[in-house]
Amino acid sequence: MSKIVRAVSPEVAEPQPGTGGGSMADVVKVTIFVTDITQREKVWQARREFFTGNFPASTLVQVAALATPSLKVEIEAVAHIGAGSA
Repeated sequence: MSKIVRAVSPEVAEPQPGTGGGSMADVVKVTIFVTDITQREKVWQARREFFTGNFPASTLVQVAALATPSLKVEIEAVAHIGAGSA
């Protein structure tokens, strides 16, 4: 995602907001899973790099592990295509 999140998890992929015809502005909810909740400030800093104005609704959850053991962060995003253009 960003340099800040990459510091927590170097394997994080770049966001793909345009895959379904949307943009980052269309994201209305994110759920962020982390394996180390003490890194939350880095997660919030990264979020500020990608979202401006009103942030989407967000949930931060600490988990024991992710499906790929080397990952430290997993982000699930829900978008309402066209919501960002209103």
